[in-house]
Amino acid sequence: YKLIGGNYTFMPIECILENRGITKELFILDSSIIEDYNNYDNIQEGIELLIKHIKNKGKIRFVVDSDTDGNTSSAMLYNYIREIYPNADIEYKLHTGKQHGLSDDIKIEDGINFVILCDSSSNDFKQHKELHDRNIDVLVIDHHLCDDGYSPYATVINNQLSKRVKNKNLSGAGVVYKFLKALDDYLFENKADYYLDLVALGNVADVMDLHEK
Repeated sequence: YKLIGGNYTFMPIECILENRGITKELFILDSSIIEDYNNYDNIQEGIELLIKHIKNKGKIRFVVDSDTDGNTSSAMLYNYIREIYPNADIEYKLHTGKQHGLSDDIKIEDGINFVILCDSSSNDFKQHKELHDRNIDVLVIDHHLCDDGYSPYATVINNQLSKRVKNKNLSGAGVVYKFLKALDDYLFENKADYYLDLVALGNVADVMDLHEK
């Protein structure tokens, strides 16, 4: 093999990392690089909406997006709720193929009170309104671009739409992690970091830029 770059005769790994833009500065990690979850628009509203439906014993349904980021992000929040509220009425729906969000293959039955969509649905304004008109609340935790801004018929938490958020490179799992950190503080828990493996998997699988701090 032939190394490109500096003289790393005895440290080829450092050379390989440097050639890929992975410098030592990226490994200097402390609390100063952590983005405050309060930078996310609507995050407190989303927490209060979730807790309201759990306390009211509402019927909660997840719509699980069909890719790895969708599966990891939904699994994080689903299992977090299950651990703290084991009697919560939560179930999930899967797409029949590679659809996303509130596509035509997803049917929300009458009697459902609350629908949660992770890693999708920021752009599903029409479907949000249909659910809103049926008195079904919708929570979207997403990272996709949405040219039309926030849906008026759903509570949307999205790093792309939140002007104060610096890290636009988090996947859906990353945004859900921020939501779980906020939930931890709201509920006086310390469980969000348990899901960091799924955060990493979601970010890598969605080919997100990991240089961002």
